[in-house]
Amino acid sequence: MRSWQANAQSVQDDIIRSKTLANEILKHSEAPAKPEKSVDEIEGKAAFLVHELNYNQQVLETLRGVKKVNQILDQVEQARSERRILDALRLLEGIILPQLAPSKRSAAYHFQNRQRRSAL
Repeated sequence: MRSWQANAQSVQDDIIRSKTLANEILKHSEAPAKPEKSVDEIEGKAAFLVHELNYNQQVLETLRGVKKVNQILDQVEQARSERRILDALRLLEGIILPQLAPSKRSAAYHFQNRQRRSAL
């Protein structure tokens, strides 16, 4: 549970830093025109913010996925403790098979192509 808290705190810290940078950009945009160096600096900060927002979105999606898998694993443990082994296996299949399906399709595709080529 502590890793969840640490990850959540890290994301929150990133959001605060991003807000601070966004406020700086707004202040600079409202200030009178300054030399070209300031514009480059602002553009760099804006690019950094875009990068940070994309990264935070990826972290959020990953954490949601981990949370979902963790919930399913809790259900698997519950089913196992109730001796519902088939239910536990089906829940595990729901986690594992979607991850394996693309590679299985790819392997099957290559296998079929090899058979077609050898038949020619």
